[in-house]
Amino acid sequence: MKCKRIFICGLAALLSTGAVQAVINPALQPDVYFTKYDNVLVLRLDEIDADAGVLSCAVVEVLKGAYQPQESIEITFAGVMKSQVAERVSAGVFEVGKAFPVFAGKPSRRKSKRQVRMYFDEFFVGEVLEPGRLQIGVSDGSEKDSEGRAVNTLAGIYCGMTGELIQMLKDMAAGSDYYPRKAYVKFKPDMLISQLQGSVEGAAMFDLNGDGMEDLVACSPMGDRVFLQVEPMQFSDATEKLGITSASVSCSAADVDCDGLADLMLGSTIYRGVFDQTYRLEKTDWLNVENAAALKSASFVELNGDGFPDVVISYEGGGLQALLNPGGAGEFAALSAGLPDTGNGYIVAGDWNGDARTDLFYSEGRGHFLVQDENGGFQSLEHDIDFSFRTGVDEVGKTGAGIFMPTYRQDRMDLVVPIEKDWLIIENRDGVPTDTTRYGNEISEGSDYHLATVYADLNVDGYMDIYTVCDQRKENRYIINRGYGSYMHAKVHVDEKPLFKGPAHGSGGRSLAVGDVNDDGAPDLLIGNESGQVFLIINDTLSMRVEGELLTKDEQRLLHVALCSVRVLGPKGVVGAKVRLLDESGNAVCRKDLGGNTATGCSSPDTVCFAVRRPGKYTVNVEYADGHVRNEDVELIQTERASIVVERGDADDAAW
Repeated sequence: MKCKRIFICGLAALLSTGAVQAVINPALQPDVYFTKYDNVLVLRLDEIDADAGVLSCAVVEVLKGAYQPQESIEITFAGVMKSQVAERVSAGVFEVGKAFPVFAGKPSRRKSKRQVRMYFDEFFVGEVLEPGRLQIGVSDGSEKDSEGRAVNTLAGIYCGMTGELIQMLKDMAAGSDYYPRKAYVKFKPDMLISQLQGSVEGAAMFDLNGDGMEDLVACSPMGDRVFLQVEPMQFSDATEKLGITSASVSCSAADVDCDGLADLMLGSTIYRGVFDQTYRLEKTDWLNVENAAALKSASFVELNGDGFPDVVISYEGGGLQALLNPGGAGEFAALSAGLPDTGNGYIVAGDWNGDARTDLFYSEGRGHFLVQDENGGFQSLEHDIDFSFRTGVDEVGKTGAGIFMPTYRQDRMDLVVPIEKDWLIIENRDGVPTDTTRYGNEISEGSDYHLATVYADLNVDGYMDIYTVCDQRKENRYIINRGYGSYMHAKVHVDEKPLFKGPAHGSGGRSLAVGDVNDDGAPDLLIGNESGQVFLIINDTLSMRVEGELLTKDEQRLLHVALCSVRVLGPKGVVGAKVRLLDESGNAVCRKDLGGNTATGCSSPDTVCFAVRRPGKYTVNVEYADGHVRNEDVELIQTERASIVVERGDADDAAW
């Protein structure tokens, strides 16, 4: 977690309309806030004279230095830079009203053309002419790193969103920033759960029998398997005992009939959880699926707001189908909802536009944002994003199993979706899908045959990370969220190598689930691969949190991390529930929505793990899928994990 290897905007970027990106050594990154400049300001662009190359600005906030709020600042682009103002206005980069940061030295110093840096989606370099007058020009040479080596003037500072850099600087001023230079994360040796005869196409981690411990499910066309956790981290193959004889390519778990017992969907069949001296699963005829042989994945997704889990199915070549829960036990009804009836892609489910209704993304063709309207129908949202869901030699339907997750802000869900070699981060910008991948730094360091992605705070630092399995036995990818919209390739930036101690990470995967299987507060990974192997990768990051004399600033920050585990219970509304951790001001500092891991037909637990770097008083806020809200106050301390069980606390609980 302590890595700072990022994309940069180099000198060439100053001479073009777009930023030039590259990956560099984090050791070369100067600290522009604490040591390099006397003044750190946030300016507002008030007026643009494109012909003269002049920006008229006002000081919005003084984060460091002697300038005053509302003070006027004039920024002149000189020489070859003058024409760049008009170009950036035309490109929509320079806009009146936008805020941006400026770093400035003192005008009394020896003149330097590197006295000023301003950031507007890329860095511009210049000098202080006099108080209130800055001039932007071309950088005049190199600087030295800590070992005396020459580096480009702009090397390693930042290359993300302007607004995110402003937030980082504000956090630096408040002493609450965290932008690590390395990946403080550790995993135990792989744990092989089972060897199936066929490829493991679907996987689930879920507490089936209600004993508080997560159980495991693996689906294969050669036969499904269910493993109950009978003792902590001891798994027993209970497939025959539970009454399972199926062979499937997909699985999903939820309390479908809201009787307090977990039900399991294997392929197109729902098995009802029953209790008669012991827990077992009973086959039902609740789903009427005509083309079961073409089923690609099936997932429990709450669609109509009544709190009862519904079903969305993807077919190979047959598009999507939605089936509505009748309100408990019984046959599901087909929903004609404007869903595509052709195509071969994966389903992503979540509340994309924040209206408390479940939306879908279908990774087929150009990509379909299917937004649910107030009548329960789906409308395809127009977008201009260049999706490419093709792998290998023009094959379709083998990538794109993404996830809705909070990337920049906790009050909305963006889309992270894998394509063959990379990921795309699609920001929800006031409801408009906007590709912001280029600001994500090392998120573009992919591999081949990306298939499915999940998100969780795997390095337990307060930021949600992503993990992607890759098909064709290619190495999987773990990408760490550094905060402020920036990501880094975890395997490259670690103290302990190899990061993954076993074959699971390097052997690719066909299915993926994430959850805290050993109940220690750190999420673990369940991976099923093409060779039929079912692996658990147990998170050992917490063992690294040890006091020491030579700890870096990042490591010292991590010592103060406090943990909170939240298990959500209730007869209904759990699938699709939004779980947030609110600070004392009511702001969400962490968020995880339940039921979002549809992946390749996979399922993750109804328990989430949160980490905060500032211990204190918080509120666990659970918004159930039918709109019922439950709050639980909790005080988080660094020496003890808080384990919270949230129940609905209403008449539905009493009936249940």
